[in-house]
Parts: sequence; structure tokens; C-alpha cells
Amino acid sequence: NQEVHRRFVGPVEGPRTFDPAVITKAAQKGECELSSRAVEMWCGAYGSEAGVVALKYMPYGGLYITGGVTNKMRDFITGKKLLNKKPNSGMSPFMESFLDKGRVTPMLMRVPVFLVRGEDMGERGVMIKAQRQFLLMERKRASAFGEAGAGLSPAANLTKVAIFEADDDVMEIA
Repeated sequence: NQEVHRRFVGPVEGPRTFDPAVITKAAQKGECELSSRAVEMWCGAYGSEAGVVALKYMPYGGLYITGGVTNKMRDFITGKKLLNKKPNSGMSPFMESFLDKGRVTPMLMRVPVFLVRGEDMGERGVMIKAQRQFLLMERKRASAFGEAGAGLSPAANLTKVAIFEADDDVMEIA
């Protein structure tokens, strides 16, 4: 589709943009078959790499996929918007590639995969780290002045802060 190509490349005169969002939007609208195939190929590569990471760490409690790109590509990753979905697989290219690991596939089938919808995970992580550092500093100060709770180790009783504020932030990829 030449119109999609023109939007992707940018103006004829002046700096080129090469904006990947154009490809994603064209695929979402069903405007360009080539864009849809490119997005499906990307989802397969992403799923394959997620499978490699899962094999490395074996996160039986769950592998959480996060980030702005992941959130924007959610419908493709979950398989809701697919051009060439295999009729009998019932899985998205992401999950097919995630599980396509030969004899270790049964181990990967025990790892639940979650897509985190929030795009501010970095900020949430920094907030948690800052809270923990603050509590640790308070405990050290209390220990130095002999205040109540000084017998506790500095890391004891640090409150856990939920990264996910609502159930809507996380969805399992089937």
C-alpha cells in the first residue's frame, strides 16, 4: 500500500521519519496486508524471545510482559487481531513461538504468561525502590538512636507495595 509507505517514510522533502506506529495502525485497521504480516512476524519474534527468557529463569509464578509497545500491540500479542491465524492452533503467533522449544515445551507450558496493561511500570518500580530505601533509612536512624524497633534487622518488616493497583492492569495470555 503506497499510502502506508508514504506515511511510514515521511515527507518527500525534508527529514525522513520511518515511524513504526504507522505500520501498527495500518495493521490494526486492516488497511495493509503487508503491515499485518509484519506485525504478526514481530509478535512471533517477541514470543520466541520471551520463551527463551522463560527457559532461562523458569518463572513458574508467571512471566509478566510489560512496556508501551507491548501494551499498544496487545490485540496482536493475544491473537485477537490476526490476518493469518492458523485454523486449528487456537493460539496467537506470540504463544506459538513462545512454546515452540522442542523437548522443553512441556516445561514452558507450566509458565503462565501475563500481559501488563499499565505503561508506567518503570515509575512504579522506582516508587517502590524509593519507599524501601526510605524505610531502610528510618530503621537505621531508629537503631542509631535506640528507638523502639531497633532490634529489628534493617530489612525486617519492609512493607510490600502492590505494583498492580487493580486487576485490570494484568491479563493472562492464553
